[in-house]
Amino acid sequence: MKKRLLALDIGMVCLDLHPQRALASIGRTSYEELPVELLAAVERLECGGIEPDEFFSSAASILHLPDNAPVDDWFNLIIGGEMAGMKDAVAAIAPEWDFVFLSDISRPHLDIVRERVSFFGRARGGVYSFEVGRRKPDAAMYREFERRFGRPDLYVDDREQNIAAALERDWNAVRFIDAGQFSAIFDNLR
Repeated sequence: MKKRLLALDIGMVCLDLHPQRALASIGRTSYEELPVELLAAVERLECGGIEPDEFFSSAASILHLPDNAPVDDWFNLIIGGEMAGMKDAVAAIAPEWDFVFLSDISRPHLDIVRERVSFFGRARGGVYSFEVGRRKPDAAMYREFERRFGRPDLYVDDREQNIAAALERDWNAVRFIDAGQFSAIFDNLR
C-alpha cells in the first residue's frame, strides 16, 4: 500500500520557538527594537543569501557586540524543544503517512532541529528556505515541494498566510493548533 504524503512545517509545529528568550539575551523586548540591518541579514540567512559565518560576523557588528561574543548563542536561543505530543502523534500516523518538512529555516537552525526533533530521521526529506532562496508564503517554496515530491495529500503549518498560499495551489492544508488537534485531523481522514 502506497503511503499518503504530508508536508509538515517545523517551527511551532514540531518544535517550540522562543523569540522572547533570544531577544532578552541581547537586551531587546520586541522585534521592532532590532536594527533593520539585522532583520535583513536574518532573512538573507534563511534564504541562503549569506553564509552562517558571515551572518554571525555581520550580526555582531550590527549589534555592537565584542569580537569574542558568542553571537550564535543568542541566535540559537529561539530554538526550543520538541512540541508536546508531536513525537507520539507522528508515530501514530507513520503506518499510513510519509512526511516531508516544508520550512522557513536557516542552515544553523536546521542543525539544531536535527538534534532536538526525535522524529526528524523519519522524514522522507525536506524543502527548506535556505535552499530555495525564498520563504513561505512565496510560491517558489510550494513549487519546489511539488517538483521534488509531488503535491502532498495534506499540509500542516501554524501560520495562516502559509495555509492560504497552499490553498491557492489547491493543496489540502490545515492550520496547526496542537498535537491533539493534529491527531484528530488524521483520525478524521481514516
